[in-house]
Amino acid sequence: MEQTNNIQPEKNPGLAMMEAGNLEGAKAAFEQALTLDEDIFGPESKEVAADARYLGNVLCRMQDFDAARPLFERALRISQTVFGLDSPETAVDAGNFGVVLQQLQDFPAARQHFELALKNDDAALGPDHPQVAIDLNRIAGLLVEMGTLEAARDLYQRVLEIDEAAFGPESLDVIEDLNHLSQVLVQLKELDSARRCLERMAAVGEKQFGANHPQTAAFLNRLGSVVQAQGDLPIAEAVYRRALDIDRAALGEPHQALARDWNNLGVVLEKMKDLPGAADAYRQALQNLEALLPANHPYLNGARKNLGRFEKVDVNARKPGRLVLHLYGSGTAFPGCDPWLSLPILLGG
Repeated sequence: MEQTNNIQPEKNPGLAMMEAGNLEGAKAAFEQALTLDEDIFGPESKEVAADARYLGNVLCRMQDFDAARPLFERALRISQTVFGLDSPETAVDAGNFGVVLQQLQDFPAARQHFELALKNDDAALGPDHPQVAIDLNRIAGLLVEMGTLEAARDLYQRVLEIDEAAFGPESLDVIEDLNHLSQVLVQLKELDSARRCLERMAAVGEKQFGANHPQTAAFLNRLGSVVQAQGDLPIAEAVYRRALDIDRAALGEPHQALARDWNNLGVVLEKMKDLPGAADAYRQALQNLEALLPANHPYLNGARKNLGRFEKVDVNARKPGRLVLHLYGSGTAFPGCDPWLSLPILLGG
C-alpha cells in the first residue's frame, strides 16, 4: 500500500541508488538535487518539496530521524502553500511528517498530523478509498504504541473492511490487515477473535504463497501460538508440526526458521508433558542456531537455556516413568521476524 513517485529510477540517480541500497550515494544525490532545484525553481517550490521528501526518506532508512524531521516539515509547509491546506498533496506530507514524529516519540504531534492526512484524504477520495485505509492504519499503529488498544482494534477492523472491498478478501493487503488486527487482539486477550483472524490469515496466505511455502509456515506458527495460549495443545502441536514439515522441505537445515519451528514445537510438547519430545525439539533448535550464529548470540543463549533445564532426558523414552530429569520453569518462545513491516513513508510527486 505504498505510494510511489512517477519518476522512474533510471531518470533519477538518487532513487536508483536508494532502491539498490546505496543510501549514502542516494543521500548525496538528493542533497545535490535539492540545492540545484532551490536555485532553479525557488526555495518554496513543489520541486524542492519533492527533493526534501526523497532526502527525508533516505535519512529515515538510515535511521536518522532527527535529520529527516526538518525535511518533511519543509515539504509539508511547501505543499500547504502550493496546493492548499486541504489538498491530497498536503495529506501525503502530513502523513510522512507524522511517521517521523512517531519515531521520535512525539506521539501527540504525530497523531495530529496523521489525523490531518486522514481528514484531507477522506474529503478528497472518499471514506472507502485505500489511501484512507493507510491513514487509519498509521493512526492505529500509533495508538498501539500509546497503549490505547481498544481504539486501535476498532481502526484495524475498519482498515480490513476497506481493503476487503478494494482489493478482495484474499489479497496481500488483507493478510497484512489480519496480521495487525490479530496482534492487538492477542494483547487484549481476545484469543477467540485472534484465532479466527489467524486461521483466516493462514488460509489466505496458503492461497497467495502456496501450501508448502515458508511464508505459510510463518503464518501457521503465529496461529499455533494463539491456539497454544487457549490451551488447545494437541491442535497447537499439529499446527507446529505442519509448519516444521513445510520449512524442512522448503529450506532445509540448518535454518533460522527451522530453529523457530523446533523451539515452538518444544514449548508445546513440554506443556503436554512430553518431556523427551520437548528435549529433542529444543536440541534440534539449538543445533540449527549453532550452525548459523556466533557463539555469544542472544538467540543461542535462549535456546541453551531451554535445553539446559533438562539435566537428563532420554529422547527415545515416551513414558514419564522412564525419565530422569529436573525441570526448572517452562520453555520460552524463540523470536522470529514479522514480514509484514515496512516504513510507511510516501513519495508523493
